[in-house]
Amino acid sequence: MNKTLIEQHGFDLIEQVDDSSRTVVWKALQRSLERTVILRILKPEAAANPAEVDHFLTIARRIARIKSDAIASIFDIVSHGDLHYIVMEHVEGPSLEELVSAHGPLPQDQILRIISSLIGSVSHMWDSAHIVHRNLKSATIRLDSRGIAKIMDFGLAIIAGPNVDATAMDGGHIVGTPCFLSPEQAQGANTLNTQSDMYALGAVCYHLATGIVPFEGQDVVSILTAHIKHQIPPPHRLNPALSPSFSWLVHRLMMKNPSNRYACWEDVLKDIRCLLEGTPPSCI
Repeated sequence: MNKTLIEQHGFDLIEQVDDSSRTVVWKALQRSLERTVILRILKPEAAANPAEVDHFLTIARRIARIKSDAIASIFDIVSHGDLHYIVMEHVEGPSLEELVSAHGPLPQDQILRIISSLIGSVSHMWDSAHIVHRNLKSATIRLDSRGIAKIMDFGLAIIAGPNVDATAMDGGHIVGTPCFLSPEQAQGANTLNTQSDMYALGAVCYHLATGIVPFEGQDVVSILTAHIKHQIPPPHRLNPALSPSFSWLVHRLMMKNPSNRYACWEDVLKDIRCLLEGTPPSCI
């Protein structure tokens, strides 16, 4: 990574905050505006592959066009020779994972409102650009100072389509965070749609509601097998403060067969509104 060139572009690197197979993420100070930002930088080995560079920049441009409070803003995209990076909003608040670790399971209504706000963004990604996130999880969704949840990472996102291989960039590996992977991702399916993100968002619901992630405490192969074959216990049995109807919502989001999940995000929002109003949702 060319730190000198990044500094010449007007950024002071503060600390590295993440390191994935394709990108490294730094917290930085943008000197011209005196603000803290996040730089998501394509690693040299990925930057050497023109297809990787095109995918990285295309996803960033499409995400940047989506105006939503629940998506961390993309301020700029920089390409200079073999250096490619995205300048993103920095959110000071805790991740949902940190929130649960510090305070335990969240109240049901708070979970529903957080998930509802996230659905608006994930739905927009799908409807406007056919983007499948592929890696929704509690650790990369942060709450800002207003308590608004924001999706911070799009490193594994793809643009889906009838002739698009969802695994083309994965080098034959199953990618993502095991405890939040949909069954079809766990099986290495090369065709995905927004129902895969539904499953992941259901896993986030489960984590926020119970304080544990699905199938945690097992090795990776066992976790992937469990997503394909096993059921999670109903959340209300682990947390009596939850309603059985909430468990039905999570169960519907996390159905093994994608076609058995909700047909669209609007149907999920309708059931969330029912739960908030105390009326029976359609998922029961």
